[in-house]
Amino acid sequence: MDQIIDIMQPYWLGLLIGLIIGMERERSQGSDMQTFGVRTMALIGFLGAFAGSGVSAIYSGLTTLFVLIMIVLGYWRSTKNAGSDFGLTTEVSAFCVFVLGSISVNQPIVACVFGAFILALLAGRVWLHKLTRERISQREADALISLIVFGAGVLPLLPQNPVDPWDMFVPFKLGSIIFALALVQFSSYVLLKVFGERTGIILGGFLAGLVSSTAAFANISQDLSKGSNQSLSSHLCYGLMAIAATTFLSAAILLAGSSGLAHALVWSFISVFATLIALVGVGMFWAQKKTDRQSRQTKDPLNWKSQFAFALVLFVIIALTKVSVKFLGPQALFLVSFISGLFELQGVTFALSETKNFTQELASAMALAYCASVLSKMFLIMTARGAEWKGKLFISGALCLLLVAFVLPFLFVNVISI
Repeated sequence: MDQIIDIMQPYWLGLLIGLIIGMERERSQGSDMQTFGVRTMALIGFLGAFAGSGVSAIYSGLTTLFVLIMIVLGYWRSTKNAGSDFGLTTEVSAFCVFVLGSISVNQPIVACVFGAFILALLAGRVWLHKLTRERISQREADALISLIVFGAGVLPLLPQNPVDPWDMFVPFKLGSIIFALALVQFSSYVLLKVFGERTGIILGGFLAGLVSSTAAFANISQDLSKGSNQSLSSHLCYGLMAIAATTFLSAAILLAGSSGLAHALVWSFISVFATLIALVGVGMFWAQKKTDRQSRQTKDPLNWKSQFAFALVLFVIIALTKVSVKFLGPQALFLVSFISGLFELQGVTFALSETKNFTQELASAMALAYCASVLSKMFLIMTARGAEWKGKLFISGALCLLLVAFVLPFLFVNVISI
């Protein structure tokens, strides 16, 4: 009995997939010109299971050819009677049902998952068309396409080994930095547009900080230079959430890799988180209650030129840091920590946490790197060309409070330990 059930399972599954997708197609087509409805789709799913059963290669080939001919004839009949061209969605759906029926023989779970996905895709026709034609502008579509092309088509092709005699230039690493920075900018734009100013800055800032808090502040600097209508409080909260994400990652890295470093900096991290909560709360309280949708829509969703320039500077600094370590040795610990912290806090945190023997110099180097990270963000804000000094001082003042919140507990702990 169990063997019979196992044999019949793919056929029942093919019928079920065709039945469900056929119901959606028949409902969406209406009462006129229903070429592929519930019964036809169910039978096509059954034929797909038969073709995939492997009973005979000849029978499977003939069944596939028969289904293809029926799909072509169905499309020809629909367009002939209607007097105009129809879309190919129903015909393609019919062939997908046939393929899923064939897959259900050996991979029933895969067939069910993709059947549900195709059903959701067909049922969301109105929402998808509205999203594509009304909600997404041409600039946004171009930005998304270029991001996908670079991430999926260009980045995997870049050499992953050094191409220079000094083992410094790795094209894949430079491309990864550019892609990460571009992804931060585009993701922040999407979250701000979809969720509005209040929620968008919280989500966008935190996600940006998981990739690069420095890149997040570079985007803030660009917005200030372009005279964005977004409130200063919103810019501040966005940047602070990015710092919160970076601080959280650094604390997690230290806890997992070096208990000594984590213990030496625990009160500094606690003080920073408390200050961040207070500053974000005040910033959200003073943020504009009404979102200026026009200002967000006119903002550039993706600026490849600026991201490439910033990534190139970051790459050069990282390369110089490696050179300093190679030629100056352990004596360059503080110099390397400071330079690395200016651009990539997670990298220096990993490097310091991997050191087996804890020393006070390691804790001081980590504190210096964190201070450098905050100072670099302050530098990006203060050098924003064309921005008002009021906005620069507003954000820089909050960063100063954050810097004090980290340094004072660290110094106090060191004095007590001495």
